[in-house]
Amino acid sequence: MIVFIIPLKSKAVSKDWPLTSSLLRQTLNSISTQSVSEFRAIVVCHDLPDFEIDGFNFVELIQVDLPVPDNDSASQMRKDKEQKLEIGLNRALEIGCSHMMKLDADDLIHRDLAEYILKSPADVNVVNRGIIWKRGTTWYQADNHTFHRICGSSSIFRSTVFRVKENDSDSDPPGQELFTSDNHEAVYEISEKMGLEVANPPFPAVCYCLSADSRLSEMYHPDHKESLRALIGRLRRMRLLTQQTRTMFALK
Repeated sequence: MIVFIIPLKSKAVSKDWPLTSSLLRQTLNSISTQSVSEFRAIVVCHDLPDFEIDGFNFVELIQVDLPVPDNDSASQMRKDKEQKLEIGLNRALEIGCSHMMKLDADDLIHRDLAEYILKSPADVNVVNRGIIWKRGTTWYQADNHTFHRICGSSSIFRSTVFRVKENDSDSDPPGQELFTSDNHEAVYEISEKMGLEVANPPFPAVCYCLSADSRLSEMYHPDHKESLRALIGRLRRMRLLTQQTRTMFALK
């Protein structure tokens, strides 16, 4: 069984809480359409989303009493996300999952991702192929080599990489840094040091969704100044959003 661990931002730092809840719901929809049934999701949050979560019977909600981060402090936001991921990781290990994936609360996964992961012999799968879609548009950008550099929903781990903490005095589970780190590119380096086998899904496995309530990768931030070469490269990777792509990621 694969568990998707979703750290949800608090209402206090959300620019638009109904939108945040709507994006989470779409993420859960994409999980619910998986081609196999051996999956669960853990949402770690300060506040309950404003939709009926009971409609997603594969979801476990964990409410936390962590300090609410300052939205203007990148370090506090990063720490909040890392703490929620750690809580989700330990819970996933407790329920005996075989794999876990950290998934941002506004990204979508390909319907065949869980099936691929459950068959993969690798310790770690890095999603280096995906699509970038701005909500409300009919085009997307295909990234077939470096997707993991810009999207946080790009690492899936076999549970044997970790172990359950027996008490609070225990040191962090081995590999925890690998799971909670915000440095997407460090996965290869840390995995190599740990002697882990790394693989890549052979299809675009994640949709990185751009919206007004997202903390965007620097290269997609409104203030980012794109070079002419980068602009030409991006335009070459643009694709029309077909019904097949919408179905694969449960896009609405």
